Amino acid sequence: MGYFHGDIAGVQTAEGKLSLFVAIDYTSKFAFAQLHLSAGKMEAA
Repeated sequence: MGYFHGDIAGVQTAEGKLSLFVAIDYTSKFAFAQLHLSAGKMEAA
C-alpha cells in the first residue's frame, strides 16, 4: 500500500493557541490540514 504521515503542531494566533492536524499520503500526494481548539483523542480520530 502507501506511506502515511500524521502530525500535530501548536499554532499561536492573535485569538489564542490552536492545534494544527496534518495528514499526508505519500503515494497519492494527498495532504489534509485542519485547525482545532484542542488536541484531544476525539479531534485526532
